[in-house]
Amino acid sequence: MMAPRRCEPGVCGKCAQPCTLGTLSRDLELDLRQLPELRERRLARGDYLFHTSGNFESLYAVRSGSMKVTMLTEDGREQITGFFLQGDLVGLDSVGLRQHVSSAAALEDTVVCELPFALLERHGQSVPRIQAALFRMLSGQIRRELSTLLLLGSLRAEERLAQFLIDLAERGVGPAECGTAIWMPMTREEIGSYLGLKLETVSRTLSKLHREGIIEVVKRGVRIRQERQLRLLAGMNPVPAARPRALAH
Repeated sequence: MMAPRRCEPGVCGKCAQPCTLGTLSRDLELDLRQLPELRERRLARGDYLFHTSGNFESLYAVRSGSMKVTMLTEDGREQITGFFLQGDLVGLDSVGLRQHVSSAAALEDTVVCELPFALLERHGQSVPRIQAALFRMLSGQIRRELSTLLLLGSLRAEERLAQFLIDLAERGVGPAECGTAIWMPMTREEIGSYLGLKLETVSRTLSKLHREGIIEVVKRGVRIRQERQLRLLAGMNPVPAARPRALAH
């Protein structure tokens, strides 16, 4: 069974505990306790963490909340290229560059831990698992971007949305009592921007899946009712792969 990302009253009736340093360290496979004290930054919904062409100096680990990353199209429109949730690293797309190639903004009240890249490079030489973890995170982001290209290039609206919901659920780290409730801080318009769909198409498709009993649309999220059907609709294996056990901390 897929675990949820986050809960709130109206989605599952129970609220997730805020992310601790131990949870963040486990999710990122980085032993942050070996690094000097790191700066925490708090963002309100709509606040920008960084802008396109700004100096690239740090990566940011999402401790709580969520963010969207955007790029500008040639005609000046803002295109969402990714959603970043608790435990994700933001800014990996600019590693090796002097400037950010995208902008990142908070979807809700969000707390991030700033990881100066020069510091990570320096400690990565003496603590190999830090460097290895960064490579795994880079690889994961590349795979996610390739999946997005597939979504935009060949899948129907229902298939795109089904894969999107499964991805949110499989990236979740909420309490088991919530079942398969998925917290969705992004608007339907933002989902449409990411999936290459119009707002009306996103709303119509969610309503159709709701009527068919595959999902239940609830306040600021959805609850998956028929996981097997949703996976089949997404063109995925109806039996999800076993998730790795959480590391003790």
